[in-house]
This record gives sequence, C-alpha cells and structure tokens, in this order.
Amino acid sequence: MIRLATTMDAAACLAIYRPAVVEGIASFEADVPTIAEFEARIAKALESWTWLVFEEAGRVVGYAYGGTHRARAAYRWSTETSVYVSADHHGKGIGRRLYEALLPMLSDRGYATALAGITLPNDASVALHNSLGFTPIGIFHRVGWKFGRWHDTFWSEKSLLTGKPRILFVCVENSNRSQMAEAFGRIQGAGRIEVFSAGSRPSGQINPRAILTMAELGYDLTTHRSRSLDDIHPGPYAAVITMGCGDACPWVPAERREDWALPDPRAMAPAEFNEIRDEIGRRVAALITALDGGSAGR
Repeated sequence: MIRLATTMDAAACLAIYRPAVVEGIASFEADVPTIAEFEARIAKALESWTWLVFEEAGRVVGYAYGGTHRARAAYRWSTETSVYVSADHHGKGIGRRLYEALLPMLSDRGYATALAGITLPNDASVALHNSLGFTPIGIFHRVGWKFGRWHDTFWSEKSLLTGKPRILFVCVENSNRSQMAEAFGRIQGAGRIEVFSAGSRPSGQINPRAILTMAELGYDLTTHRSRSLDDIHPGPYAAVITMGCGDACPWVPAERREDWALPDPRAMAPAEFNEIRDEIGRRVAALITALDGGSAGR
C-alpha cells in the first residue's frame, strides 16, 4: 500500500536509508541523520513537495519524495526526486510504484521538471528512471568523495508539464472558498485539468468547517495547505477565478477571468455553509465544461 508519510514514519524510513550512508554510495552523506532530523525532512517535504511510503504487512519497506533542486528562487519549480527501497524488497517493483504515484503529485503541486541524480555504477536505478520517461542529461565526474575514492553521478530529467488547462482559484486567506473550489476542480476535472488555489494573505490553515463539509462528500481537505500566490504555479492559466474578495484579490493574468462574488461562509449556519459549498461545486462544474468545449490553455 502506498500512502502519504507522516513524521511517525521517520524511524522506519531512516532504517531503509541508513545502509546508503554507512555502507553504500547512493547517498553522499557521511553521518547517519538522527530520527529528529529525519522527522524534519519528512515534514518539510510534505509541506512543499510530497513524501510517500510503501507499506507491506504493516511495515514500511520503501519511500520516495521530492525536494529542493537548488535553493535560489528561480529554481523553485524544479524538484529533485529520490526513492529508497529496503534491501530485502529489491526487485519487486516497489520503486516504480512509488515513482508512478509521486510524479503526478509533484505535477499537481505545480512543479515543471523532476531531476534525479544517481551515483554510478547503479544500472538498476538508471534503467528505472529511463523506463519512467526520464531523459539522460549527463555525468558529473568526480563530484563525490566517499570511502577513500571519487564517485561520478548520472543526472536525468523528466518534464512534469501536462499541457492540460490550468485553473487558479484566488481569495484572501486561501482557507475556505478557494480551497473548496480547488477540491471540486480535482474531483470533477480529474485527468483533464490542473487546478490550484492561493490567497493574497494566506492564513496558513484550512478552515475546519470547510474540511468537515468536504468530508461529507468524501473529499479529504486536510491534504491541502493554505498557500500564497508566490507558492503556486506561475501559469499560464486558462482561467483565474476570484471568489468575491474585492480589491484584496490581486490581478493574475489568464485567458478567462471571473469574480464569483460569493459571500464568505465562515460565520454561517451549517445549512447555509453547505449551500455555498454546493454553489461552488456547480460553478466549478460549469467552468470545467466550458473549458472542455474550448481550446483555452491547451
């Protein structure tokens, strides 16, 4: 079973990773991280990229994640990917299954390019990445010194851009209306569109009432996070929808722009809150239908 990691998986993931540090060259780290350090790595990846684990019979036997390629701002839409599988589970296709789940999730988060670095020799990893559509870039010679000798790394890349229309929902706090709109976009436009939401002054948390009301429809809004416009895909967008926040919503270029002028339901009674939710759902469905019928963003 593949699932999102939690910080509670740190010890299990570290046990898989440890041999790459103390015995192998897959990692260029010289010292094994502490469990606390690994917890922090998982938390950071979940916030900005994603971290998945493969669980078998209640045991974590593999994991994969996206992370920083380079720290400077212009690189923020590139991500470096890694996968590790327990030695007693090699050859079972677990790395492939993790990657096949990971890459679409990174694409959904707006990342444009995945990059992978592999210490040579590692024919199995090179073959895995090639089979998943990674394109060879080249070899960095003598870039790692470990166990008393130099090591080369092989680098490859894969585009995460899908060519699908992109929709952006914008409000002030990105905690309520725009989050529900993003959720409906993912439900109703699955496989056909890319959907994002952001706020001009994000609150940093999702409204618990929005989480509860979307859970009634079977959607887990706790997988979202409240993001600023600086944190989302740079576009271009087929449609940008403001939810009714007036001048507080910044202008974002798009082929189609609408202000839905929906009232903020945060203080409404449950029945009224659900009416706003359902109205958002209807409008998202109509928007996707309109985009499906045209060529915007394709």
